[in-house]
Amino acid sequence: MAKTKLKKQIEEAVIRGIRRNAERIFNLSQDTASCYVPVDTGMLKRSGYINETPKGSEIGYRTPYASSIEFGAPEQPITGTQTVKVKSFKRKDGSIVQAHTKKYVNKRLIRIRPKHSKFEWGKPIFRVIDKIAEKKPQLFLTRSVRDGIPYLPDDIRFELKRSGIGSVQ
Repeated sequence: MAKTKLKKQIEEAVIRGIRRNAERIFNLSQDTASCYVPVDTGMLKRSGYINETPKGSEIGYRTPYASSIEFGAPEQPITGTQTVKVKSFKRKDGSIVQAHTKKYVNKRLIRIRPKHSKFEWGKPIFRVIDKIAEKKPQLFLTRSVRDGIPYLPDDIRFELKRSGIGSVQ
């Protein structure tokens, strides 16, 4: 009976050590100073989560584009038609262009707002694109696992000592 109790204590301590290491990895992945999770709007960083599972923890990011940032994405041609409503406007020469619609077949009209400084945005720039550029993998979660996993034995050893099981070599 004592062996079963000791086995259960060891198993619980190991699981706590794994969870402790998962928290370490998650904190590393959230570290923007070390260039782990890329931050543009902060949405990706805010979508990060860590959930306990029966045998450890699960770490992930919920934004739809998290996997394409982590693993990259190939260049993709744009298909379909985009219809854009153009408001009437006055040209520099004084002539007026009436409101109309414009169709882009297998192309997209995108709006870019350049950032002049941390707090200041420039005037919007419009561009027509015919393909979505390749995204290089940033491996922010993979790198945090690579940098955090070497501490797993220490985290398990810490939890075993904290449980009072004794010194484990």
